[in-house]
Amino acid sequence: FFRFVIQHGTMCLTPKMDTISQEQDFPDVGHAELLKTAHALGKAERLMDAAQVLCEIEGLIKSTLEKATGEGTTSMQQECLSKFEEIPWVQRIRRQAAQHRELALLLEAPVDWTTEYAKSGITVRHRAEPGGLQRIRLDFEMDTSLLNAAAVMNEADLWHTWVPLYRFPIRGGIRNCVKLAQLTRASQLLHLQVIAPYPFTGRDWVGQWHACDQLEHQKMITVVVDDALQSDFPDHPLPAANDHVRVSVKGGIRVLVNSSSHCTLRVQWDIDPVVPVLPDVIVSFVTQTYAHLGAVQFRDMVKNLSAEHQERMRSDPHVYGFFEERMRQAGALSGLPVQPDAADADQKEGQAPSGTPDDHPEEADDEGYVSAHSDDLVEHVAVPEERAAVP
Repeated sequence: FFRFVIQHGTMCLTPKMDTISQEQDFPDVGHAELLKTAHALGKAERLMDAAQVLCEIEGLIKSTLEKATGEGTTSMQQECLSKFEEIPWVQRIRRQAAQHRELALLLEAPVDWTTEYAKSGITVRHRAEPGGLQRIRLDFEMDTSLLNAAAVMNEADLWHTWVPLYRFPIRGGIRNCVKLAQLTRASQLLHLQVIAPYPFTGRDWVGQWHACDQLEHQKMITVVVDDALQSDFPDHPLPAANDHVRVSVKGGIRVLVNSSSHCTLRVQWDIDPVVPVLPDVIVSFVTQTYAHLGAVQFRDMVKNLSAEHQERMRSDPHVYGFFEERMRQAGALSGLPVQPDAADADQKEGQAPSGTPDDHPEEADDEGYVSAHSDDLVEHVAVPEERAAVP
């Protein structure tokens, strides 16, 4: 195992992992299976589970290192630990899992909030921090499909169809939202341009979000939102602010799945508007009017999906077929399962099903590693082209 990680770790593990055997300088196949399992869990957006497996692997390496005897053996194991910690996808999973743990603490932090609005099952709270940071928290419930909610959140360039835009008497709202990159099924890079109320100039935000499937143990999905820095995404050129003032937006969303058709959401944004002090009239507008209406219109759009949302769900089984099957497996979705079409039924054994990474080369080799499939992990499911509109 140690020789294997040293030889292949910096290449993020190659397809050789699938063919290597105990007779090929590989004393513990079980450790390799753990590494493959961690990667597969990460590809399935189960970041917390993947991070737990990575901790187990690290513990095994360190335990063996403590028991090692002989200068050559100890040196090899130390190099193995170093290579393991340097694997890019291992670093990414650990970093993102830590962010989701921090989000859980943030959403339950005992902060002295001011309740700005509490009607129609929607509660909006606000707190201004020294230095101009504005914290906004929303709590509301939805009686609708979790899959629909995922579609409304995922299609960022359609946010303008439900996010409020005011032009009178106070100007404010989203001018434009562009998806810069779909990093994985459940993570994106975004560029958001905002019309700011007078007398402020327009604001913009370049950020990232990534979701974590915790349905298995916690019956919830969390979404971390953070600023995006060019140094973190060297392969994706990020736009300049130009005539806008770039702001910072951090926080996230927690979706608690109460049943197959009922969810409870908590949303928190920590916004630095790059203004030392916001006038009370603007704070009241954002918290009492804008945030509340945004929650109302999001809930309405989720319940009554637009034709464009439905078409995108039908045309992208790689994302939505996967989401649907995962939610159904976890009991978070009701209705009939997706039925394979004739082509799928006649598919030859061993051939990759539609919707797997093989059909999507831009995601097939995530950070240099060919996806590993495991019987106890989520299978990718194809959505038939002739499928009826999503309810």
